[in-house]
Amino acid sequence: ERNAQLIRKIYRKVVLKWIDVICCSGQLCGQYVNELGFKKEKLTFGHMAADVEAIRNQSNTINKSDITYLKKKLCLSQIVYLYVGIMNERKGVTNLLKAWEDFTSRLSEKPTLLLVGSGDQDEHINQKIRHADLTVKFIGRIDYDEIFKYYSAADIFIIPTLEDNWSLVISEAMACGLPVISSIYNGCWPELVQKSNGWLIDPLDHNNFVNVLTKSYENKDDFKKMGIASLEIISNFTPTTAALSIYRSCQMAIENRH
Repeated sequence: ERNAQLIRKIYRKVVLKWIDVICCSGQLCGQYVNELGFKKEKLTFGHMAADVEAIRNQSNTINKSDITYLKKKLCLSQIVYLYVGIMNERKGVTNLLKAWEDFTSRLSEKPTLLLVGSGDQDEHINQKIRHADLTVKFIGRIDYDEIFKYYSAADIFIIPTLEDNWSLVISEAMACGLPVISSIYNGCWPELVQKSNGWLIDPLDHNNFVNVLTKSYENKDDFKKMGIASLEIISNFTPTTAALSIYRSCQMAIENRH
């Protein structure tokens, strides 16, 4: 949003005087709106949430034998990094593959990067994997009802997006007990990514990206403990808390009516 065209920025500043409440996706969104001139006391937060309760229940009930079968079927290594999302330039997938190539070149036992989703970079990704002989499994689009199986088969989740107000896939991954690596260009990181459950990356800084991947792998023995921290954090971002936030926004709008 900060990189929007000038006409959009002018428009936003003009229409603020007719707005009673703004529902912000997160702290970073709130800071931006405040910089435009909107009062902090007219902002609400917490309305962004995935169906974390349902996906957590699915993850908890899946049989270990099913996970073992899936990992064997996909030829996954002992440690699995997972990305779920659209395969395009804006999501930083190209940056991820470049960093992954340098990161794994330093290792004798290589982890697997599992890519789930599709987009306009599908063919480019397949060519990159074949050409560089990467330890990457790209399975494309799947039925959403099956997504919890892939979260359950992974050890850590990564989102290298170059612009996102709030990535719901991080919420889903955390609900499945995964630590996370998030881009600094992802609006949800101040709320969801702490030292206890993950790391931050700058996908546009190749050295930083490689170094964070290396650091995360060096701490792979802590993944389970960090996953528990993810569960604790995401318990505050459920459909119920989102509904309460929206309800509070409605109350404030009525109170602030011109």
